[in-house]
Amino acid sequence: MLYTQLPMVLLLLMSIMIEESMMDWLLLQHLYADPAAQLMLLNDMLSEDDPRSAREQLNEGYAHAGGWRPSTIGFKLSNDAALLYPGDPPQHPWAATSLRNETILVYPGEWVLILQENGSFEVCMMD
Repeated sequence: MLYTQLPMVLLLLMSIMIEESMMDWLLLQHLYADPAAQLMLLNDMLSEDDPRSAREQLNEGYAHAGGWRPSTIGFKLSNDAALLYPGDPPQHPWAATSLRNETILVYPGEWVLILQENGSFEVCMMD
């Protein structure tokens, strides 16, 4: 599922594209004064010109902090893209991009989720 296929209510929140970006980022919530600065590292790790998956690219780009280490045990993803974890309030993504057939969603607390077309996902804290 590409980010353009997410429920319309989610897309209508704050859809502005970040300029001067290698990837096209869609802002879904306005949480930061300078969202481009918040996304800069992720943006530098991902490239459409690289044939590898988002997982592989993020693993290499985040190697200095241990790489992409998914924490999918206990996490669920709601139909409106809220990240759910038992005992925690739902977290809604504040930014999204797509890399070919994958959707990358960024959540408060530095959580990054890679969503596959079949609905499977991996989530990793990238602080």
